[in-house]
Amino acid sequence: MEIISKYQVRTVTFADTVGCSTPLEYGDIFNYFVKKYSNIIFSAHCHNDLGLATANTLAAILNGAKQIETTFFGNW
Repeated sequence: MEIISKYQVRTVTFADTVGCSTPLEYGDIFNYFVKKYSNIIFSAHCHNDLGLATANTLAAILNGAKQIETTFFGNW
């Protein structure tokens, strides 16, 4: 992140592409990085393998995520 912040990166996405994060740990990631790098927009991208995508997305929002990536009816 130190290198990224030097190059004026605007957005960083934390992607749980395996869908194995829990809301507590996913929220903690956002809490830490949002506080440390307030000039960067942090984005959440969650998969629903364990049925936690909505909970993880909400945890990210509650911990400072400013952007979310989502779908409607993704598995239809």
